[in-house]
Amino acid sequence: MINKVILMGYLGADPRLSYYANNDKKRVTFSLATGSTNGKGPSATTWHDVVVFNERDVERATALTKGSRVYIEGYINKNTYQAKDGTTQKAMQIIATTLFDLGKPPTHISDVADYDDSFPFQAEDEVPPEMNPNVEPTLLTAINKAKAAHDERLKRLEGERYGQ
Repeated sequence: MINKVILMGYLGADPRLSYYANNDKKRVTFSLATGSTNGKGPSATTWHDVVVFNERDVERATALTKGSRVYIEGYINKNTYQAKDGTTQKAMQIIATTLFDLGKPPTHISDVADYDDSFPFQAEDEVPPEMNPNVEPTLLTAINKAKAAHDERLKRLEGERYGQ
């Protein structure tokens, strides 16, 4: 079974740094907006609750601000908790295991490179990133680094599993 999520989107608010009550471990939470389109109109926005635990990415996440564009990899976690009114609530969260800051979006139309709408696919996610002319080089580098790190982890785990 696989539980893996890859998202790229924009922070809806500044990240919130907090500590677990039973120890000094940090966590950062933020809302992430992603969009999807069928090529025939405005994109639909989906909001994700993201939690970052690992120390390296906690430091990266605390430097982000509202509107920052990020690339994350992680997994879906179903969380249950007691609400203030005593009822049990359920929430879906994305636990980020990898986070890359892709910077702020352009603020002026002159900051945006010419867009080529002649590309033959309807949605960007149908195209491998390295073949998509609309994917920025920084994102492609981040994706390739994430893939390489993932492959390295798999090799290490396989070696541990088989005693190599």
